[in-house]
Amino acid sequence: MLKVHNIKPQKEHYGCMVDLLGRAGLLSEAEDFIRNMNIEPDGLIWGALLAACGTHKNVEIGKRVMEKVDKMMDKDKDKDGAFILMSNLYSSENRFRDAFKLRKIMKERKIKKSPGCSSIEVDDVAYEFRKGDKSHQQTKEIYMLLDIMGKHLKNNDQIII
Repeated sequence: MLKVHNIKPQKEHYGCMVDLLGRAGLLSEAEDFIRNMNIEPDGLIWGALLAACGTHKNVEIGKRVMEKVDKMMDKDKDKDGAFILMSNLYSSENRFRDAFKLRKIMKERKIKKSPGCSSIEVDDVAYEFRKGDKSHQQTKEIYMLLDIMGKHLKNNDQIII
């Protein structure tokens, strides 16, 4: 990237590469890529690999990633997502004892899962919505429109992926 386009790779570029390799199922390659990066990987980069481990059911690499994330806990406090991903990975592979141990660690360290959120940008204004959040001034209209869209999709036998 630097030689061809004269652009110095940023953390986001590295994160995208890890995500692409992970989505392609090239988990070992993604792990090697992280090890050989010119910058220190953060929780987002490790999280991209951990998510791919969940998708491709690779517990062994997932465990190694979790160890890295756990060491970063002092630097990056919000690693609840990594713990949830790994716990779900254990559960999907019927390793319920391991999943329980991880949830127990979360409880002992007072790590709680933060609610998921979605965002949308309209007219250069970003709006963020959290599960169950009804604080937006147009909540009624938003839910009414979502209801109409849902009914429309059901009536037309549409499938959303």
